[in-house]
Amino acid sequence: MNAGPFNFSTSFLYFPETKKEDILKLGGYWEDINESHLEGIPTSELPDSIDDVSDDICTQALICPETGWRFNIAQNELIFYKQNNIPLPRFHFDVRTKNRLKYLTVLQSYPYTCFYCDKEIEAYYPPEWKYEKIACEECYKQNIN
Repeated sequence: MNAGPFNFSTSFLYFPETKKEDILKLGGYWEDINESHLEGIPTSELPDSIDDVSDDICTQALICPETGWRFNIAQNELIFYKQNNIPLPRFHFDVRTKNRLKYLTVLQSYPYTCFYCDKEIEAYYPPEWKYEKIACEECYKQNIN
C-alpha cells in the first residue's frame, strides 16, 4: 500500500533533514518535482503592500522560492489579508507550516540530571528552553500525582 511520498507527508515535518536516498533505501516513496515547465509568478515579483494587490491574483499560480511548488491565493484568503493589512505569503503553505512547527517537533534528546535523584537522564527539551526541574520516570511517578 502506497501512503504517498514521504516528502509530501506530515512525517517530513518531524524529519525535515531526511534525504531521498534514505527513504528509498527503506523502501519508501519520494516524489520529485519537475521544475522545467513551471508556470506562474515568482513570489519575489509580488508587491510588498497588500494595497497594491489586485483581485486577479486569485486566478494566478505563485511559485514558492524554496520548493518550486505552485500555490494559489483563495478569494477569502485575499479578503482576510486585505482586511488585516497582511502582505501576501511568499512561501507555499507546507513550507510555512513546517517553519511554524519546527519548534514543536523536536525529536533530539539532551542530557539532563533528574531534579530529585540526580540520575543521568535524556529529555527532549532543548537547553535554551531553560527547564530546571526535569525528573526521571520513577521520580516523576512518585512526586507528580
